[in-house]
This record gives sequence, structure tokens and C-alpha cells, in this order.
Amino acid sequence: MPKLRIAEHKWLFIEQDKLNPNIGCGLCLKRTPQYHFPDALQRVFQTYQIKQIFADKSAQQILEDINVIRQFYNNANAKMLLSDNFRITFAHYPIYLIIDKTKQSAWFLADAENRLIFNNYYKEMFLTICSKFGIALAGSYARLIEVGWQNLYDVFDEDFIKSLPMIKTIEIMTNIPDVRWRNPNLSISISLLHLANPEEIRQTIINAISGKAVN
Repeated sequence: MPKLRIAEHKWLFIEQDKLNPNIGCGLCLKRTPQYHFPDALQRVFQTYQIKQIFADKSAQQILEDINVIRQFYNNANAKMLLSDNFRITFAHYPIYLIIDKTKQSAWFLADAENRLIFNNYYKEMFLTICSKFGIALAGSYARLIEVGWQNLYDVFDEDFIKSLPMIKTIEIMTNIPDVRWRNPNLSISISLLHLANPEEIRQTIINAISGKAVN
């Protein structure tokens, strides 16, 4: 079964400008206060091309642990990648690191509510993509778990959607084995989204649309 990347790696690269600042992930980032490390550590973050740092209340408490900060500082001086440094240093803490490279900003999120919001990041992004391309979402999508939304996001990137302009509706279903194509409606099994990898799902969709699959 695929794993939710943010829960496994504990960090996520995003583009804040693609998020709605009034709901979900965008609102979470907007309301998270700026956090100021000591100058030496602030310079370490600048070597990672991070100039602005934000942290919620629970994250600030974790970041006040001198042992944690010392390990992070030493790893950074040893030229460890930011993602690896964060994952190793904060391995035993319930905290996420959200990074926007273009804005040179990073958010430390440890409040349970904020981590839950970012567990649903891929749902938010997939719905944004559907809205952009005028694709309706139907069926049992409310039953999708986080990894199912992640798969939808991975499968339906902008290039893939542009290559299949005939799709007008994506329907999530519980009573089909994999994928069914009835122009212009694409039906996808909820079990396929929860259990398969993106490459397998994408190929199954291509086969169904091209008539190579029988449902």
C-alpha cells in the first residue's frame, strides 16, 4: 500500500502562491507566526536558502530544546541536506517542515490540527487542479483516505490532464475493479487509488481510454 509522503518524510516542498490563503493549508501558513532563531542558527538556515522561518506554538516549544537545535546545527555544518537534517534531528517529534523554495521560507508545524491540515494537502491541490481545468469530481470521493488523494494528485498532473482533454468528470467508485471510461466520464475504483502506485493507475487509465481495457 502506498504511504503518505508527508507522514513518512515529515517534510514537504510546496508553492504557497498556489494555495488559497483563506482555507486549509494556505490559511494555516498565513496564520503561523514568524520565529526568530539565534543569529548563528539563522545563518545556518540561510545556507539552506531559507530566510524566513515560521513556527506554530507546539513547534516553538520543540525548537527551544537546546539539544535538538545543537544537533540540527552540527548536521548543517556537516553539509547535510535540509530534508535529511530535519528528518534525522526531529525523528522522534510530531513535527512537519513545510518549505517554499521560491519564497525562501520554511514553516515548522507541530500542532495536531496543523499537521492534520497538511495530511490533506494533496486533496486540496487536486481539487484546485480540477477547478482549473473544469473537471467535475463525483461519486464516493468522501471515502478517500489521504493516500488516495495523494495518488490522484500524482496521477493527474497538468501535463497528463492536458493530454486527455476529453475527461470532463472523474468519478470515484466502490463497485468497479479498476477504471471505466464512458466518454466524457472517467470512473476510478477507490481500492485502486488506495492500493496501487501512480504509474500503475495512470497506465490503467490510458488503457481504458484507448480501449485496451474491458470493464
